[in-house]
Amino acid sequence: MTAAFDSQRLRVPILDEVRGFDILAMILYHLAYDLVKLGVWDLPFFFSGWMNLIRDIFAGAFIVISGICCLYSRNNLKRGVSCLLAAVFVEGATALVPGMSIRFGILHLLGWSMTLTGLLEDFLGKTPEKRGLFAASACFLAGYLLTPWMRALSLNGDGLYRLGFPGEGFSSSDYFPLIPWLFLFWAGYFGGRLLRRQGLLRSGKPAFPFLSLCGRHSLWIYLLHQPVLAVFLLLIQK
Repeated sequence: MTAAFDSQRLRVPILDEVRGFDILAMILYHLAYDLVKLGVWDLPFFFSGWMNLIRDIFAGAFIVISGICCLYSRNNLKRGVSCLLAAVFVEGATALVPGMSIRFGILHLLGWSMTLTGLLEDFLGKTPEKRGLFAASACFLAGYLLTPWMRALSLNGDGLYRLGFPGEGFSSSDYFPLIPWLFLFWAGYFGGRLLRRQGLLRSGKPAFPFLSLCGRHSLWIYLLHQPVLAVFLLLIQK
C-alpha cells in the first residue's frame, strides 16, 4: 500500500501501475460487496467459488507487489508499524457499520508482513533468491489449499484468527490471515530480488500516468475509501 520507492528520485512504473489498477479494482469490489451484503444489489454469483478466486488473484497481485517493494524501502519495520496503525483506523471505522467490521484485512496482513520482513531482513537477505522463491511459493500453495480445513477447525484461542484459524463466531468482511498470505508476500520479495538482479525492474516514465498516480498513493486512497463507503452505507441503511 506504500509507494514503490521511498525515494522520489527513482520509480519502477510497472509496480505503481499494477498497484494503481489493483486498488481501483479493490474499491469497486468492496462497494459491490457492501451493496450485496446489505441486500441493495442482488448478485447471486457474487459469493461463488470462481468469484472468490478472482478476488484472491487481484488481492494476491497487490500482496506480491508489496513484497517486491520491500526491496526499495529504507526501513521496512517503520513501514510495517505505519501500516498497522492504518489498519487499526480501518478496523475502527468499519466497526461503525453492523456486519461490515474488518478484523484482519489486507492492511493488517501487509503491516505484519512488512514488520516481520524488517525483523528478519538479515536472514531473508542471505537466502538465495531461487531457493527462497520456491520455498515461499510452496508454503503459500499448501496453505491456500488447506484454508477450508483450517477455517473449519473449532479453535478459539486468543489471536489465532491472525494465523488463519478463525474459529466459531469469527466475522470479518475482509480477511487475509498470515497463513497463507505472508508466504505470498515473501514470494514477491524473493521474486523481486530475482527480477531486479536480471535487470527487469527498471525506472522510467509511466505508460499510464493515472494508474501510476493511484499506485503511488494507494494507502491514502484505501484509507479514504473506507470511511466514505461507511458513511454511504449508513445513509442507505437509514
